[in-house]
Amino acid sequence: MSIEADADVYVGTYCENRCAKYDECAPIPEQFGECSVSSCIEELTDEFDDPCFAEWDEFRRCLIERETCDEYFDMNIQTHPGSICHDLFVVFSECRSEHPGPTDD
Repeated sequence: MSIEADADVYVGTYCENRCAKYDECAPIPEQFGECSVSSCIEELTDEFDDPCFAEWDEFRRCLIERETCDEYFDMNIQTHPGSICHDLFVVFSECRSEHPGPTDD
């Protein structure tokens, strides 16, 4: 199985979970808008080439699965030691330090 096929599965699952979180937390804050699985997948397709894609996906998945609605829609993601998804954020940060993103200076 190709890496891109794996990415399709991960993104599809992430988007389904994200939209389920939106449904669970309804009504959601206006700035987040509607959630469509197909639109979400389309948005994330550009990230397939990111060498830290899997690490970022696991961190985002943790936020969906483990945070309350208020925490999830808070504009300040909790990443400090002791926060619920801290360990996954550390793994992502280590990857990003080795592979800077296109917008990193």
